[in-house]
Amino acid sequence: MDKQLIEMMGKMIEQMNGVQSDVQSMKTDIQGLKTEMKDMKTDIQGLKTEMKDMKTDIQGLKTEMKDMKTDIQGLKTGMKDMKTDIQGLKTEMKDVKTDIHDLKTEMNERFDTVDIKLNGVGHQFEELSKNTVQLREDMKKELKYVTYKIHALDREVFMRTDSLH
Repeated sequence: MDKQLIEMMGKMIEQMNGVQSDVQSMKTDIQGLKTEMKDMKTDIQGLKTEMKDMKTDIQGLKTEMKDMKTDIQGLKTGMKDMKTDIQGLKTEMKDVKTDIHDLKTEMNERFDTVDIKLNGVGHQFEELSKNTVQLREDMKKELKYVTYKIHALDREVFMRTDSLH
């Protein structure tokens, strides 16, 4: 029995050494897990930092988007104002065009009136010219007639005075 006891004790010591070796392995494994946990914690902290940075970047992008939206609204307003101004210019151009057309019509009417008057004056000048020519011809005829009569009288006077002498 002693031998059996010693053998059992030897087996128990071997098992204890095996358990101790297992505990030592477990301790090493736990230390490895602790190291990995610390690395994971560091990685998680890094991820948190990156997430905060991303969140900050996203906030910046949101701000920029709001600014862009405001700028776009300003551009839209400017475009509407420009469109209104252009419509006003178009209206003014139509008014000017109408005024020019009215002025053109009035000037044409005036020119037509002046043409009519000039034609009337021209006809009067033509008539006057014809009358002047006719008057000259009539005067020439009368002058010839008067001259003829004077010559005739002169001859008659000459003949009568000659017969008296």
